[in-house]
Amino acid sequence: AAVDRAGNLGREAGHVRLQVTHTPPPPKVSSPTHPRPGEPFAARTAVFHWSTPAYDDAVVAWHYCLDQSPDTVPDNRNPRSGELRAEFNGLGDGDWTFHIVSVDASGRLGKLAEHFTIRVRSSASLQGQLTKPNGILPQEEGALELYKQGKSVAKVAAGKDGRYRFDEVEPGEYVVKLDLPGSPPLLLDAVRLEGGAATLNLSADVNAWPNPTQGSPQVRFAVLAREAGQVNVKVYSEKGQAVGQADAVAARPGWVKLAWDASQAPAGLLVWQATVTGTAGKVVKAPIRKLQVSR
Repeated sequence: AAVDRAGNLGREAGHVRLQVTHTPPPPKVSSPTHPRPGEPFAARTAVFHWSTPAYDDAVVAWHYCLDQSPDTVPDNRNPRSGELRAEFNGLGDGDWTFHIVSVDASGRLGKLAEHFTIRVRSSASLQGQLTKPNGILPQEEGALELYKQGKSVAKVAAGKDGRYRFDEVEPGEYVVKLDLPGSPPLLLDAVRLEGGAATLNLSADVNAWPNPTQGSPQVRFAVLAREAGQVNVKVYSEKGQAVGQADAVAARPGWVKLAWDASQAPAGLLVWQATVTGTAGKVVKAPIRKLQVSR
């Protein structure tokens, strides 16, 4: 921190971080099979990648292990590798942590280890709430059914609060059938369930969900047109800036599906609104809904 001639001490300080070590530091680890630590994935095979850390003596190898303890430090008794990759197969459900230390050209083993925790969940669940067209009040007497490869695998009825839940579902891609009083059935295609819990909140008139078969940036919309006409969906940022739209024709009353490429939209919370313009010119705007876009 600086001091001027009048003796005033600066309120801000400059900071420099130093790393002092007499043994090689551990590498930074990533996982293509379980990319987000602590988030559940169904894959029972775990792959880990790492890069060679900077050090004044060349780092030539690594000792590593995978267990269910968060703080293990590998040593010479653990597998040694000169590659930048490790793979483990047949993992059971639970939390697993990959540990790795570096070895330099002088044979010194690092005292510090890098730890990367993954969560394996071979079964998935799907939960959410059904609401009336306003998107707030719960919709009673709703029913949902899961289909996988054209075969019905599970069916549940929503409670009085509109909430539903599917448990112990095999990870994979499903079609979700939604039946609500006063509306034709809606088929939500390409709903992908990974390990762990997924949430899908649905409404009586308009719905949105990600379409993983086209990549995470694509979003699917379903709008219930009460009469034939034009259907439009507009997407905005939280500040009201337009970021995209999708259009379709309702040849007859019923559900109309639209797709929107969100790859150019900002990540985070967006809002969207559906409008149906009937052939006679009647305009019906659905309540504004929220949409989360991630990368």
